Amino acid sequence: MERVTGAACTACGCEDSQVVSESRWWGEAVERLRCANCGVIYTAKVVEKIAPPKSVVKYIRMRCPGCGSKNVRTTTTRGTIRWHKCGDCQKNFQSVEE
Repeated sequence: MERVTGAACTACGCEDSQVVSESRWWGEAVERLRCANCGVIYTAKVVEKIAPPKSVVKYIRMRCPGCGSKNVRTTTTRGTIRWHKCGDCQKNFQSVEE
């Protein structure tokens, strides 16, 4: 068992605990912890660190080729092709990511 300081015990409030088990519950990582002071077993969510993206693509605001409006939303993406729909004139069009 691993000793951690993290989520406070639900019974006594101390942060000195040991990991009993790790699992996923409804898609979120959770740990079962045992308090070193009072022995209560409780559950705590694990805060997962998200790695920053390796490459960033600059987003260029699309304009509708029909009316020139910026009120455009992406409806579908498949590979490098994106389909868009204008919110003003309802025109559908596509773009290709380079």
